[in-house]
Amino acid sequence: MALSPAMRAYQREYAYQRRWKAWAKEAEALTRCPRMLSRGLVCREPLQNRKGVPFCARCDCKARGICVDCRKAPVVGAVRKALRCKVCRKLAILASCDRWKDRNPAKVKAKWVERKATMTPQERAERIEKGRLWRIANPTRKRRYAKAWNRSENCRAYMREYRAKWSEQRRERERERARLRAQGIVMTHPCTDCQTPLTGRPKKCEPCRKAAIAAARSALFSPSSRVA
Repeated sequence: MALSPAMRAYQREYAYQRRWKAWAKEAEALTRCPRMLSRGLVCREPLQNRKGVPFCARCDCKARGICVDCRKAPVVGAVRKALRCKVCRKLAILASCDRWKDRNPAKVKAKWVERKATMTPQERAERIEKGRLWRIANPTRKRRYAKAWNRSENCRAYMREYRAKWSEQRRERERERARLRAQGIVMTHPCTDCQTPLTGRPKKCEPCRKAAIAAARSALFSPSSRVA
């Protein structure tokens, strides 16, 4: 005999409450939550004590349908099953991909070599253009990746070759700049877009830089200009 929807809901709630009481009894002698949030993911949140009953803030967020990472936004999916909101879910997926790449560098390299061998010249040019637009549209992330590159051994090897090849020209430029500074002359260079005189390292003035970022983002995220 089939059960009514109300009876099924009652049984689910009853089973949930029994599992919760069993967890509370197990957690009385522990300092961290032993509950499984999902398959392969143990909570391990430090337990609190509320009127003599163990309390886990992370599991409570899951029970109320709140993201267990940011603990602010509602989850994407069913309450008591889903764990994260849309943003934290995307970040968790990216972090999982990064961990897989760290564990399997040979597979990552083999897949990239295979993909590069099958790319047409047009696809390669589109990929290069998309990378250029991404670097313009994401200056903060570009700086973070640049710092990681600067700490790598490949960067050190490249800089050793670069210094061996161009060290004399660089010293000549520095001597010329020192001579001009001694004369009170400030070296300037034009903005690459509007030709406004600039000093220091920037290649573009601030208005042109912001306009370039906006144009790159519109080109990246417009459906007509999206490339694979």
